[in-house]
Amino acid sequence: EAPEGRLKPGSEIPLVHTGRYPTTEEVLSSLGLVVNKGNLGALQDITDEAYAAVAGAGDPVTARAAGAEGLAFAEQIGEGYVARACRCWGHGGASLLAGDLVQATRECASTAADSADGRDPLHQAQALITGAHVLARRGDTDAARHSAKSALAAAANLGDMWIGQAHAAMAVTYLADGEVDAAGEGVSGYFANIKREEFFTYHGTVTPWEIDSYLTAF
Repeated sequence: EAPEGRLKPGSEIPLVHTGRYPTTEEVLSSLGLVVNKGNLGALQDITDEAYAAVAGAGDPVTARAAGAEGLAFAEQIGEGYVARACRCWGHGGASLLAGDLVQATRECASTAADSADGRDPLHQAQALITGAHVLARRGDTDAARHSAKSALAAAANLGDMWIGQAHAAMAVTYLADGEVDAAGEGVSGYFANIKREEFFTYHGTVTPWEIDSYLTAF
């Protein structure tokens, strides 16, 4: 019923035209449904299935089905991060496994652009890494190398695992050109830096045993 007129001092609103705030119990109950195997729980299961189908079983059919289901669900509730995860594994990754390199190229490029707009460096890096592999297989090594370089930039603050994957994608682009030495230099240089940092961190760390054994001796 559309509102009419304006309230004046002393006006009364009939109870039948009023509502109430949800109770704390109702709010917590609804939140529990969402988190515990509700929307977010179901989405987690779906994205896990898509990832396992790509990374574990190498099954593009299952990956694409799980990715499509998860994508529709995520877009319905406005969960952009999970939607991009479904597109990475259920679209780009599945198309790569199926050998549909043209479709995989389009899907990786689209997901990378959407992730950049959504300030999601993880899925931007993932899409660019997958895109580099796809382009290298297609023989377009210049575009593959550009994708790998962009992946390195996107992964800069994501930690060693993602940076390492981007370096591996770069190595694949050089191997596709037959440049074995260049491929080895990039990867070996990166991992040498990691081990160097690990060495200095280890030697700069004082353990409880050293404290107990040496502190009282000086």
